[in-house]
Amino acid sequence: MRKFKRFNLSLAVATVAMSIFSSSASADEPEMQPEIHVLQESLRRGTSAPSSNASSQDLSVSSYNYQIQKIGAQLYIDKWVTNATNMRVIVGNWHILNSYAGDKDKLMISVYSSAGLFYSKQLTGLKEGGSDYADFTGLAPSTKYYVVFSVYTNGNTYSFNGQIKKV
Repeated sequence: MRKFKRFNLSLAVATVAMSIFSSSASADEPEMQPEIHVLQESLRRGTSAPSSNASSQDLSVSSYNYQIQKIGAQLYIDKWVTNATNMRVIVGNWHILNSYAGDKDKLMISVYSSAGLFYSKQLTGLKEGGSDYADFTGLAPSTKYYVVFSVYTNGNTYSFNGQIKKV
């Protein structure tokens, strides 16, 4: 009977040791979390175009993730995006924070290079909690671009998040 108890105790210790070892092995691996750029009109970040020496996001390596906490007019991304001939700007979790008048379902997305406006597209029919996207094609991979989000200035404010990625 004693041998049986020792065997069970040894088996239990071995099982616990294996579970600790297997969980610590996965804890050593770094968990990759995407960086999310928070943009808001009341913050300094996002109220103007990125400076000429601002950092760039290489879209062939990773997407640019953003969160707009409040927009009532216009917001800019805080980095240049590069290395894509086709780019998709995804808008998700569209929310109306304050509703006063006029259109509540439209968002203009504009892409600029350092030389000026490249192209604009308007998303229409955005619904509460909904999502949509705009594709921009014909970009030069070696050119730096930035994105501007604009809504009608009628007193309404919105929040949304999303991603800019190479397609």
